[in-house]
Order: sequence, then structure tokens, then C-alpha cells
Amino acid sequence: MTADGAFDMSENMNFVIFLLDAVDEKEFEKVIYDNPEYLDYFDGFTAYTNVMGMYPYTTRAVPYILFGEKYDNTYFYSNYLRRAINNSLFFQELFNKNFDCRVYFEYLYLTEINHSEFKNFVNVENFKSPEKFCKMLMKLTGLQYLPYELKRFCVLTPEDIYLDTLKTAEQQDIDYYSFNNKELYERIKSSKIREVKDNCFRFFYAHGAHAPWLYDSEMNLLENGTYDEAIQCSVTLVNSYVEKLKESNVYDNTVIVILSDHGLNVSDPSSNYGKQNPILLIKGLGEKHSFITNDAPVSHSDLQQAFIRLLNGCSSSEAFEWEEGDERERIHLISDVVIESDIYEFVSSSHA
Repeated sequence: MTADGAFDMSENMNFVIFLLDAVDEKEFEKVIYDNPEYLDYFDGFTAYTNVMGMYPYTTRAVPYILFGEKYDNTYFYSNYLRRAINNSLFFQELFNKNFDCRVYFEYLYLTEINHSEFKNFVNVENFKSPEKFCKMLMKLTGLQYLPYELKRFCVLTPEDIYLDTLKTAEQQDIDYYSFNNKELYERIKSSKIREVKDNCFRFFYAHGAHAPWLYDSEMNLLENGTYDEAIQCSVTLVNSYVEKLKESNVYDNTVIVILSDHGLNVSDPSSNYGKQNPILLIKGLGEKHSFITNDAPVSHSDLQQAFIRLLNGCSSSEAFEWEEGDERERIHLISDVVIESDIYEFVSSSHA
């Protein structure tokens, strides 16, 4: 997956989803109110504080957020992705409106997907360095599955960053996307928005506040970072992108959704339980007001319809049919991250 077109934005209309991994709503709210200057970063945004996520980890949560179809472990994941994209009401709208769609997310396994749908994906048949590639896979596997206290040994260094191992001789000039917070931050700071005619959809995935917690709010490398510092780093990262849009002529004609795939159980970070309340901040087209919160009981199951409403010009406060004070049941699914033999469905009628 390349970084091609990441900063191409339409002079007509854009739809951006910026996903920060593992940012918990309650902890995020604490951080931004402890640092009041952060409130100014999100002028024009509505923060939904009562969001029920569907899955507690990334590889299932992100496709569900994007495409709106659940995965139940009963058939191959690649077949699920093909079916989910075909059935996505939101992407049908994007394709019908001739949006240039690009998705920057390493864990979206697109081997079965027509790359013409996402123009920044390329086929790679031969590896420049199979040995480095295998080392990278082992580190990524450890980063995904090892206990939290061991994840710090699996951080990819510049020497073994996997993007370089994919480049064959004829692909040396390809610019690959990295979800590392600091690398993405530096890419944003050094890039310029290029205005194009086609409507643009961009989905950015960033490491966010996922362990290991490597950087502080100024992107300094930490030896023993905290979760609060990881959230501050996430705020700095996403604000750098929002500021880049504000410096251009495309900010007002851009829908921006900042969200997380899942929250985090701070008292037990390795647990899949207690991760059901991720962040969700929305700015609609031309929306201008101070930062506001909305405690309506919404769910990741509502996102497809919300995205379509935003695409058609609704404001952030009009994205959902639910309002503060409404009561409803919402579903959260949990399965083991390694052995996915059973999925447990939890139904909640209380606050997320």
C-alpha cells in the first residue's frame, strides 16, 4: 500500500476518516480537558461521548467501520472483505459519485480485491529481501499478539521497517505508507495539499494510542511512555493534519471524521474487555462552531448511515438519528484475538 495521493484533495468535495488506534473516550476526554489548548484544535467538531464500538481489536473493527458488515468467523477473511466492500452502502455512494478512493491501512488484506477501487494499492509478487521480510512479519506478529509488557521488543526500527523489504528493483521509487505516529507526523508536516478536480475519499490509519507508547506530545521518543502521553501524541498527530487542511483552500469543503477502532481498559490493557467506548469526532461540510460534545447513544453499527448523511451535506449534529437522552440496546462482540473459535455477543442498554 503506497502513500500515493495522500495529500491530493478536491477543490469540490472531500471526505476524510482519520483513525487513531486504541483511543478510549473516557481517557481522551480527561486528556483534552486537562490540556485546554486542545479544545481549540477541534473547533467545528462534535465529539460523541457515548459510542459503542463493535469489536475490541483492529483487524475486525476497521473493516466494520469502513464497510458496515460483521465478520462472524464462518468463512475466509479475504472473502469477507470482498463481500463487505460490495455490500457497503457508503462505498456504493462514493463510487456512484465518482470519488477518488484511497485507503491507507496496512492490515486491510486486499489480495482478493480489485485494486482499481483503491488507487494507492499495488501488487507485489517478489520481495527485495525475503529475510528482512520474515523478520518484519515476526515483529508485527509479536506487536499484535504478545502481552503488553513484551510489545516494546517488537517495534520496527528504520533498519527493519517492512516497507523497504517489499521493494523489488523496479519498485525502488514507490513511496509506501507508514502508520507509525512520528513518521506519519513528519510526512504531514513536510507535505503540501495538492488541489485536484475529482472528489476525494481518504482513510488514514495511525498507530494512535496503541501499545507500545513511544512518543510524547512533541513526538519525542520515550523509554517508558504512558497511555496519557500516547493520547497527547495522537492529538498532536491529528491536529497536524487538520492544520494542513486549514492552511489550504479545501478545509470548508471537507468532511472530517476522527475516530478510534476501539477503546482501552487502562487497568488491564491486555484484556479484550472494557474496550467498547472509542472516540468519535465529526466536522461536517462548512461547519464552524466551538468544540461541542453530544452524549447520544450511538454505535459503530450506525456509521454507514452517518457517513452517507455527512456525504449529502448534514452537519455533525445531524449525522445520527439518535439524540441525547434516548434509550436503546447496542451490541458489542468479543472473541479471542488469537483463537477465534467463538464470538460472544454482549447487549447493553446503558451508557457505553
